Amino acid sequence: MPLHLLRINYRALGRETPEPVAEPGCWRLYAPCDEADAAACQLLQHIAGMQSIRDRKAALAALDKLVKVAASGKPLPVFYDEKQCHDIHRFRHDGQEHVLWRIRNGDIRIVFHYGQDRLILLTDALVKRKDKLSTAETSALERQVKAFLDAEKAGSLRLFDVENPPAPPGATP
Repeated sequence: MPLHLLRINYRALGRETPEPVAEPGCWRLYAPCDEADAAACQLLQHIAGMQSIRDRKAALAALDKLVKVAASGKPLPVFYDEKQCHDIHRFRHDGQEHVLWRIRNGDIRIVFHYGQDRLILLTDALVKRKDKLSTAETSALERQVKAFLDAEKAGSLRLFDVENPPAPPGATP
């Protein structure tokens, strides 16, 4: 089964300003979707469902900055201090260790995983009044990254952006 991933950029965030200039070797930000439709983006749905306007604004501000940082191609920790960006969880899958990272903006934690070919999987935006992840949060994040890793290995990632939805299966370009 394919895993649909929406490119997170200014258009996906609903901004009408020009995208930052992507340097060679830039990072590409993607978030999982339930189907090949930007409206089905789990990350953006979660942010839209946050109860506090302040939390929604903080999450979008964190993603706004992350879009700019990713376009630079430089390592993410260059743009954040150690308290803002660091690894939060390690787990094993298919005999390899994998790491979940987070970027903090106020009470918001944007959780991500580094994939192959400079792809960053944005797994969730958590409202955290404390730093520790619950067991349920850790399990959910691991399941999401494992599904991504399995799809990556099987070649079943379906990358798309707001302006270019994926072609239906079997369609010729």
